[in-house]
Amino acid sequence: MPYLTAPRHRHRRQAPFSADRVQSVPPSVELESVARVFGHGASATRALAGVSLSLTPGSFTAVMGPSGSGKTTMLLCAAGLDRQSEGSVRVGEVVMDGLSERWRAKLRRQRIGFVFQSFNLLDALTAEQNVTLPARFAGKRISRKRARAALARVGLEEKAGRRPAELSGGEQQRVAVARAWSASRMRCSLTSRPGRLIWRAVAPCWTRCAPRSTSSARPC
Repeated sequence: MPYLTAPRHRHRRQAPFSADRVQSVPPSVELESVARVFGHGASATRALAGVSLSLTPGSFTAVMGPSGSGKTTMLLCAAGLDRQSEGSVRVGEVVMDGLSERWRAKLRRQRIGFVFQSFNLLDALTAEQNVTLPARFAGKRISRKRARAALARVGLEEKAGRRPAELSGGEQQRVAVARAWSASRMRCSLTSRPGRLIWRAVAPCWTRCAPRSTSSARPC
C-alpha cells in the first residue's frame, strides 16, 4: 500500500521558487490517456476519450468547454472521486488506479483540495467548522487560528461564525475554497465551475502563494 504521509525532516530548507524548478519537479496531478464510459453497449456514453494532462506545482490551468463536454468528469477522475474506465491517474508519486476506496479517501484528504460545484457545506456547521471538517474526518485537529487564517485568505475571517444559510452563494463557495486549502499536504486544488465572484476573491491568494506561477487554458 502507498505511503501517503511523508516523514518529517528537521532543518530542511526549501529552494527558492523559480520557473526552472517548476519544470524539474514531478507533476502534482497527471492524467494519461484517461477515458470514462458510462453505460454499456449501444447506450454507452463516452464522457472522456483519451485525455492526457499534467499539472505542475505552482501552475494554474483552466479547462474550458461547452456544457456536457466532460470537464467535471475529468476533475472527478483526477481527484479520485470517480474511477476512469481506461488510462492512469497519478497524484504526486502515487498511482491511484489500483487503490481501494479507503486509500483513495486518505489520499484525497492529504493531497487534494476539491471545491465542489454545489459547495457541499453542512448547514448545521459554521464556516469555521466546515473548514475543519476534513481534518476531523482524518482524526486530526486544526487549530482555530489556522481555520481563521484559511478564511482570512478568502476574505471571510469576520464571518467564521456564520452558517451557510447566512452567507451568499459566492461566500459559500469561498468557504469551500478555504476548506480545500486546509488539506494537510495539499498537492493540487481542483475547482468545478468557479464563478466570477470567486475569482475576484481568490485570484490574489493564488498570486501570493505562487508569485511566478505559469498559467494556461486548455479546451476540453
